[in-house]
Amino acid sequence: MSVKKGVSRISGNPSPTIGEKTLYKIEEWYPGTPKAEQNPALVTWELFKKRSNGSFTTTNIKKIGDGNFTFGEVSAKNTYRLEAYLHEPEGKGSTIIDITPQPAGIPKIDKVELHYADDSKGTVFSYDDKLVAKAQCVNLTGKKLLFTLWEDDATGDGHNNANLFVDSKEVLVDKTGMATAEFALTKALMQKAAGGEKDPKKLEFYVTVEYYKDRKHATNNVEVQNPEYKEPAQQPKSDTKIPASDSGQTVTPAKTNNEQPASKKEEKGVGDTSQKPEAVKETKGTVEPEQKPTAQKPEGKTTSVVEEPKTEGLLDAFFAKEEFTKETDEADGQHKYTFAKDNNNINKDNIANIIKGKVNPAVKKDKKFAKFDDIKNALTQTSYKKGESITFPLYKLGPVMTPINSAPLEEEVFVVAKTMLLDGKEVSINIKEKEELLLAKDADLPVLEAKENGAELTTLKATAQNGLAKIKIKLRPKSDETLKEWREKLSGKKDGTHTYKFGGTNKTGTAEEKKRIAGVIANKIKDELAKQEKFTKTDAIVKALTKEVYNKDEEVTFDVFKKVTEFLWLKAECTGNIKKHEGEFLKKEGSYFEIAKKCPRCEAPITAEEFKQMYPDVAQLFDKGTNSFGSPTIETFLTSLNKTLKEFKINTCVKKAFFLTQITKETGYFSRADENLYYTTETALHSFWSKESHPRLYSNPSEFFKNPEKLGNYVYRNIAENGDEASGDGYKYRGRGLIQITRKKGYRRFGEYAGKDLVADPDLLLSDLDLTTRSAGWYWKHGVLLNDGSEKDLNTVADKGDFKEVTRLVHGSTNDVAARETILTKIKEVLKTDECQATSIGDADVEYHIQSTGEIQYKFKNEKRESAAYFYHDSAGNIHDLGKYKLVKVKENYGGVYKDKLGKDTENIYLIDVRNVKHTYKKDSVGFTMTINTVRYYMNDVTMAALFGALLECNYDDFVFNGFSNEKGESVGGSKSHKNGMNGDLRYLRTDKKG
Repeated sequence: MSVKKGVSRISGNPSPTIGEKTLYKIEEWYPGTPKAEQNPALVTWELFKKRSNGSFTTTNIKKIGDGNFTFGEVSAKNTYRLEAYLHEPEGKGSTIIDITPQPAGIPKIDKVELHYADDSKGTVFSYDDKLVAKAQCVNLTGKKLLFTLWEDDATGDGHNNANLFVDSKEVLVDKTGMATAEFALTKALMQKAAGGEKDPKKLEFYVTVEYYKDRKHATNNVEVQNPEYKEPAQQPKSDTKIPASDSGQTVTPAKTNNEQPASKKEEKGVGDTSQKPEAVKETKGTVEPEQKPTAQKPEGKTTSVVEEPKTEGLLDAFFAKEEFTKETDEADGQHKYTFAKDNNNINKDNIANIIKGKVNPAVKKDKKFAKFDDIKNALTQTSYKKGESITFPLYKLGPVMTPINSAPLEEEVFVVAKTMLLDGKEVSINIKEKEELLLAKDADLPVLEAKENGAELTTLKATAQNGLAKIKIKLRPKSDETLKEWREKLSGKKDGTHTYKFGGTNKTGTAEEKKRIAGVIANKIKDELAKQEKFTKTDAIVKALTKEVYNKDEEVTFDVFKKVTEFLWLKAECTGNIKKHEGEFLKKEGSYFEIAKKCPRCEAPITAEEFKQMYPDVAQLFDKGTNSFGSPTIETFLTSLNKTLKEFKINTCVKKAFFLTQITKETGYFSRADENLYYTTETALHSFWSKESHPRLYSNPSEFFKNPEKLGNYVYRNIAENGDEASGDGYKYRGRGLIQITRKKGYRRFGEYAGKDLVADPDLLLSDLDLTTRSAGWYWKHGVLLNDGSEKDLNTVADKGDFKEVTRLVHGSTNDVAARETILTKIKEVLKTDECQATSIGDADVEYHIQSTGEIQYKFKNEKRESAAYFYHDSAGNIHDLGKYKLVKVKENYGGVYKDKLGKDTENIYLIDVRNVKHTYKKDSVGFTMTINTVRYYMNDVTMAALFGALLECNYDDFVFNGFSNEKGESVGGSKSHKNGMNGDLRYLRTDKKG
């Protein structure tokens, strides 16, 4: 006799409410069911329907691992049977539930009221007011109501058939039974003006509210008064009767006791009037132009609009990027989750949330996600041991078109038209210029199809599907030459010339001399041109320097430019079933799409020349340690590196500089790709591992000398899925890669990403140069896990310029951040990060001009004081741009001589994080080099100007910054005078400049 296996009993509501999701659960399994099969994620839930002959036949609705069911209106008066099974349905017993769905309570719109923006009830409105309509409902929670604002084109209380649609919004009814929609009355006024009517004295409005087509509700008319209006001569009106029959008699239908009065919408015969409303309430009010608009309460709620009105048309057009964030119910495989440690007497809600937080970031790249309920249902045990697993379904993440308001040239974007009732129709879209810049005002801008060998298009065409017509493009013309012309035009528009008079003799015979003099001139006239909202380009000055020598009082004339911004808007059209629809979109101030300026170096690959400039002493790569790819050439390595930068979106100059710095230090200037655990001294051991976590390194360090395997097994024991010291996991899963992937958990996670079984064979990570390099990019974007299980993308930290935090997250500490900052300084110099438009903080709010005589001058450009720029004027008249830096505003702590030196702010001081300023500068005979040896990084902005002057005047290359104040301007670290970042220490200098 065979042993029964599978589900033996289920539970759930046999009388679910129509429209409400109902969960059915597995309560018991047959005793013969193996433990591994007692998994709800493997169970099939099948729905059967009772036929007229009493039998049940399948509805073909089958769900694996999901016991949630929602019965629709069509299920009313029917009986269903739900069964759960592992292998085959039994059709009887406690594995089934017979279900009779019950209708919900009768839906009713109780009343509609008009309110001001501050939530008080409205009677008299301003044109600038929000008209807030509120519908109180019964048995409609979670349903959508259609609010429509109509204009009644007659004055007073009378009505006619000239009603005009103004606006419509579909809104969800909340848990309290309330639905709220907001309308701008200015839209109705603009509509009247568009119709040729000027200064109307009064506008009447009413709002209809519908629940599908047979639930309508209306307010009384609301009048809009305009006191500047002069009454025109009245025209006589005829009193028209509506004949009810050929006899010409007028008929007034009698109302039954159950009938409600017609809504205003129905009285006018506007829209869908095929169904009678079940409830009608009216409220009155007027709109007075003189009345000030009502301010909205800060805590006031805004309306949640979920759809546009259901009328055929073009609703919107915009530029967008595609993001896969929409959670769908479409199943997409199963996920097996393995517990990394013992979990006893679990709280299923907490554990399910933790698992979800770990799984969803990992599967997001595959456009999938897991649901909390499924994970919780899969947790069938009260405890799980390390290595045990559960399985639950995954679902597809659907695409969402997210509007964007700017993108740089050559970026791939979508152009999208949002439609209503136009599915299957072709939509044509033209991209238009706001002003004449690239082509001409309102000209159609040609762009490139975002596909291989894409054509150049001026009219984009796409078929509407599910309310969207979209086409992917590249923001560029097909011709590279034309693209170059566009870039030149976007860099600035020629706007006259400027004549400069020389103050002395200047040699300009060589290209280098011309470039240097052009830079000096550009800096000297920068402020003068800025007052005219103009600027010049060094190349333009170089072009004008045609002589080999310019003497005092000689002049040179060159082009100047004004900044330009390329704004675009969209024109769309589509021929529907009713008429041809046309629309202009984004065509108003604040809405235009901008072609952003982008640093051309941000996404440029690292070149061999740049690599050699950054690492002049690196001749051979990965010639130490153990790997299977040998010692590649610089060119071969850069091929792998540049692919990694692109894959993991390390795509700005600063991100690249931060990433390169970390892999430089982690690999010992690219000398080895595996962790060196060969130690011979206590000092070296203690510099990496603490006494608290690794006491034997302090009590008996010699046992680990010259024994990498023993050391690895000890320091990496019992952590991140590693076993104990005897397991050998510590050494087996030691660091490998350009950012050391360490411990079993790290190998497992990267292996899952790369499709390699690195747990079984961790040396695979060193078998291929591409894989070794990719592991660093993966760690940078996905490898760091926060306490909640989510991933920390180091790109986001780099975007904030927080190098210290990047170091902590890569290295585990900041004990060598100063050494890494030295590497960073050189890399930033080569990559020209200070000139990068992607990280520019814009024109400084205050400028400091530091004279070689010791005098410091300052200029306020505006009152914000969020950034400062520093310029040094040497004795030869050259100007040195030392950079622009963000200022940190903090409360003044000490008073007296420690108050703001500029006298502008008596309550605050302004600090600069010295880690962000230039640490090396060299131009002609002027320069300095400074290293950081402190955690007191913050210096006053005025003191920073004095320090720059001293550094450049001394012209030393071995300054050591020993600290000023902390981030609050406080004197810390044993010093009493380091107040408000105005006083601090540098290491004493040798007069022979040798250290």
